[in-house]
Amino acid sequence: MTLHVVGAGLAGLSCALAAADAGLTVQLHESAGHAGGRCRSFHEPRLDRRIDNGTHMVVGGNRAVFDFLKRLGSTGELLPCPPVFPMIDLANGRRWRATPLRLLPSALAAAWALRHGEDASVAARLGSLGHFQRFWDPLALAVMNTPADAASAVVFRRVLARTLWR
Repeated sequence: MTLHVVGAGLAGLSCALAAADAGLTVQLHESAGHAGGRCRSFHEPRLDRRIDNGTHMVVGGNRAVFDFLKRLGSTGELLPCPPVFPMIDLANGRRWRATPLRLLPSALAAAWALRHGEDASVAARLGSLGHFQRFWDPLALAVMNTPADAASAVVFRRVLARTLWR
């Protein structure tokens, strides 16, 4: 029996690997010229830099990613980081550090705002918060690889509950 997996993003690769481990023959189909889905690098001409896109920030609660990396033998490539994140506002060049204490009022407000909103986006629920443009919007993009105006507030709440808020 052959299992056809459509898409060689992280989910497709994980599925194909699990199926192959189970003894199935796997046929992987991908329309892009490379595997990885949204996980890729590209040159950003405005910044004149290589940008790493995709799941470059792995949060501790994402056991599936850790299991996948362990299966590939890649856990040694992960670098733990302290809960201090240097930030830069590309619009004005302002630099700042996101620390737990500095973000506590906004984190409490975000927890309150995200408690409801089943069909709402992250931007709809958190857009009025003081740190939205400087922290929540970039965090949603980094963690979910989806802009805050399209990212599900429900999913974002679950990610935060399993990682940053535990």
